[in-house]
Amino acid sequence: MEDYIEEALKSVFCQDYKGEHELIIVDDASKDNSVNVIKNAIAIYGKDWDITLIQNEQNLGVAGATDRGWNAAKYDWIVEIAGDDIQLPDRCSRTAELIKKYPHAGLISLSRICVDAAGKETGRDYLIENGHGDSYCAAPPHLRTDIYCSVFHKYPVDMGAFGCSMCIRKSIITQWGHLCTEKQERFAQDHPWELRAFMSAPVVWSNDFTCLYRSHGGNLLNKNRKYATLRDWINNKRSSCQYARMEYQAATMMLQDVKRALNTPSLSDWSPELLAQCEAKLQQYALIYKLKSEWWSYNIFKRAFFAFKYKKHVPAQFSSWLTNRILPLTISIGLKKWLKK
Repeated sequence: MEDYIEEALKSVFCQDYKGEHELIIVDDASKDNSVNVIKNAIAIYGKDWDITLIQNEQNLGVAGATDRGWNAAKYDWIVEIAGDDIQLPDRCSRTAELIKKYPHAGLISLSRICVDAAGKETGRDYLIENGHGDSYCAAPPHLRTDIYCSVFHKYPVDMGAFGCSMCIRKSIITQWGHLCTEKQERFAQDHPWELRAFMSAPVVWSNDFTCLYRSHGGNLLNKNRKYATLRDWINNKRSSCQYARMEYQAATMMLQDVKRALNTPSLSDWSPELLAQCEAKLQQYALIYKLKSEWWSYNIFKRAFFAFKYKKHVPAQFSSWLTNRILPLTISIGLKKWLKK
């Protein structure tokens, strides 16, 4: 991770935004040389910046570290930046333009360029379909619910937000409070905050590319991973299970937030009917991520039973996943052709 930190920070210090801003860096009890890399980058590139460096005494995970950083923020909007991604120079200035254009928004998400570990482009993820302009705002509660739950596909977007290029209003963070408690398992922070924003205020998408999203060997979910050996493939399956476990914990957290909104109407402008619609969709996602996190521990009979039992109870895009992975790991390996280095 420390190999990418200096490059990530340098891209932040090269932002062309001229308004008031600050930089909050959270080191989550790293055991490598990350802190020294951070301090060195600050000394070289960040002399004129308002910088707060938070060093956690113990590792809190990405959600806990995000809590500490976001709670320390003093301005109205927070631009989330990961330590292994690269920000293009106009990310903050372009985000500021969208905030000015959509003053009532609570969440802004920009498109991303995907790169590999070396920074080579591997693809581009657009948020808005062709022919619908460069930006789009979903304001009414029912529209935000439809898009979030992908009930209808007649809108320019059918997805939420990219965590790597997300910007959220600080008042929403204050309104909902911390993500973490001491006893919670770790989970990805971007999905819960995305839902909280959807339930609270208008959401904006943009096709501007302002972030290079990096996939590398340290990611639990690496879209660019290649399998040269059988061991590579097995390690990827283990990582995928860990990632699914984090997604399951995130979905569990989000279900709790929906119930909070039902019990405390001031948290959300969604009606009970819209919240119930969202809850049903989240229960489907929680189920599939729970199955994916445990799948390789099941024998072939248990897999076949679950595939039959849950095929109609998971989101449509995952239904084929159940039947395509009924075979246990040992048999699956025998059906693969592996090329060793």
